[in-house]
Amino acid sequence: MGLTDARKFADTQRMNTFPARQALIRRAYTAIALTALTGSLVAVGSTSYAALPAITVEPLVISSLSEAPDYATTAFSDAWDYSNVEDIRLYGAGRMQAGQLQWKAGDGFPANLVSYVPGSHAVGRDGPAAPIDGRKFTHMALRVYSSNKGSSAVLWTTCDWANTACRGSKNFPVQQGWNTIHIPMSEQKNWTRVIGLKLLPTNVAGTQMKLDWARIYTPAPGVDIAWIDDKPGRPSTVYWDTDPDQNNNTPDNAGWGVVASVRQSSAANSSSFPASAFPPGSYYFYVGNAEGTTATTSALTVVPRPRPVVLSPSVHSGADYATVVRKNPWDMSQPADASIGFATARYAGGILNGRNSTNNRDPFVNLAVPVPFSGSQ
Repeated sequence: MGLTDARKFADTQRMNTFPARQALIRRAYTAIALTALTGSLVAVGSTSYAALPAITVEPLVISSLSEAPDYATTAFSDAWDYSNVEDIRLYGAGRMQAGQLQWKAGDGFPANLVSYVPGSHAVGRDGPAAPIDGRKFTHMALRVYSSNKGSSAVLWTTCDWANTACRGSKNFPVQQGWNTIHIPMSEQKNWTRVIGLKLLPTNVAGTQMKLDWARIYTPAPGVDIAWIDDKPGRPSTVYWDTDPDQNNNTPDNAGWGVVASVRQSSAANSSSFPASAFPPGSYYFYVGNAEGTTATTSALTVVPRPRPVVLSPSVHSGADYATVVRKNPWDMSQPADASIGFATARYAGGILNGRNSTNNRDPFVNLAVPVPFSGSQ
């Protein structure tokens, strides 16, 4: 299966574990060629594994290649790896835990990958302040876990959510366990200047959902993996792995998956790993069939792109009105910072906490402004 085919459907990870390697086999010859954008580095050799099937993988000295451009890294110098609170604006029952976004279907939580609240002032990572350029970032990849088989979807908009003419959506199936989803967004309706993007949970209530990483990226040619089977005609699967240890490839481990599944192997086979869809890191490869799995290759390294961070000028630099004029910043450390209209409110730890009530439908926070100021400053 080539990269073009991989983009057409979800790469659903089969979580079965191959039987233990048992039978002695004859000598097998395997070659894996990893082709980067600028050339190839091929290691070919032969070896004898006493407990492996007829397909074997020779340890390789593998070249590295640069991470493909993606939206989050380009716009914020911060990939969507869900390791820090800035990665997503959480609503409702969603939470981040162990480097993953987690939520449950039916809790009323869509994963707002790009946040857009109509009528609000767009700041920071809000979609209207940092829209996705659909002409540049044409593909989406998601590493998604579902506790049940079902159907999920992404939903996006180029204007107000209420205007259906601005919206687009794409449904995709998810299997139980971890799935790598590939979506060619350039083929979808209204993938232009996107200001809001949601990942919807499955249609099965109570399903536990997890998102390990998400990328909206510019694709590049895949890395070719060539392998030889001296017993052709068998179903075989090519796997990727973020470490060389196959023993930890359990259903709850997000760090491995399927590159390609072959119904009937040939004597010479080639599969394409879509490296541009994946985040930076080390990737290893091996082949498996009903008899067992091969040895794991050495690493292919996807090198992170430079991630510059602008410290100044920014919203956090320069003179601040409250600090300069009031001699007291609006840091919400005391009641003098603002007048409020909540049913209940308190200042604690530099945070103003307020709760509304059914009898007060127009809560407010009025910042203390002792003298007028010019908005041009």
